[in-house]
Amino acid sequence: MNICIFDHHIIDHPVAMGGVSKLVEILFEGLASKGYKPTLIAHGSAEGSYHVKGGSFIALSATQIDDLRYGKTPIKKYFSGDIFHSQTSGKHANFDFTGFEGKWVATCQGSDMEDAAAQYLVFVSKSQLLNHYNIFSSHLRCENMFLAYNCFEDGMKYQNGEHDKLIWIGEIRPDKGVHLLPEIAKKIGRAIYIYGPISHPEYFQNHLEPYIGYSIHYKGFLATAQEKNDALSSAELFIHPATFNEPFGMTLVESMICGVPFTGFATGSLPELSPTPQLLAKNLDEICNVIKSGGFKNYSKLCIEHAMQFSAENFINNYANIYKSIISSPYKRAKCEENN
Repeated sequence: MNICIFDHHIIDHPVAMGGVSKLVEILFEGLASKGYKPTLIAHGSAEGSYHVKGGSFIALSATQIDDLRYGKTPIKKYFSGDIFHSQTSGKHANFDFTGFEGKWVATCQGSDMEDAAAQYLVFVSKSQLLNHYNIFSSHLRCENMFLAYNCFEDGMKYQNGEHDKLIWIGEIRPDKGVHLLPEIAKKIGRAIYIYGPISHPEYFQNHLEPYIGYSIHYKGFLATAQEKNDALSSAELFIHPATFNEPFGMTLVESMICGVPFTGFATGSLPELSPTPQLLAKNLDEICNVIKSGGFKNYSKLCIEHAMQFSAENFINNYANIYKSIISSPYKRAKCEENN
């Protein structure tokens, strides 16, 4: 089976090779190890950051990637195999499948409900699937919809450490609710340690910079799984006050596998990812009460056990099964869908 994974994430979010691009790397390596013949199409600057052993890497310029995802260049120019698998290609993508005999599967990683026109859709949480179902009626347009949770990186595990800090890890941007952390710190009378790339400098300067050194300690970007592991070994609770319907939240399962429970608003995927619903909240005051109560300190073992379902092995196996199901499907693209 020949599978092509298309990842434009490094173009739209050049601050780090984390998140979606890390998942693509894990999936690519896993498929290659299982004997598949994966091809990765991504920006040329990322070529050295991916592991492409056992497959092939097609390095494109930013312009070539945009031409591909917006239909100016047909898919067949670069790939003519069994499955074209797009990752967060954006809700306005308009791939040109002229002459392409394979099948299109799209993983919707973001909250903008990407690729509603795909033949086969993969969602990273039940809440995201239901949102897409209700907003786009995708079940009427695609052959099948699948659920495949994302994963934590291999090697992440509980480490001995102080485990006495409040922590936040992620891409620093408005919808992650990072601007709420100074207010939380003030209400609870404790400092919060923040790690992550700054993708919105003005947002960082306005909402976090005035508090750094006092209630907020900014520690920079964590580039490797070991660096995240080390940071989490100092944490007792992960605070995640996202203000949107988080589709998955890789840092949440990374936190749990390291024995650190999380709190946040009971929206999006958080209720289905958490084994401790009592730590989720309706508003900011409830988050503060969870922290001040200290009741989260006995959930380390439970979090580790719960997080095991989000292993890289399960992640890769889920996609392998999805590909097999898609290949066996009798679905044929109608002519009117050729450029959608």
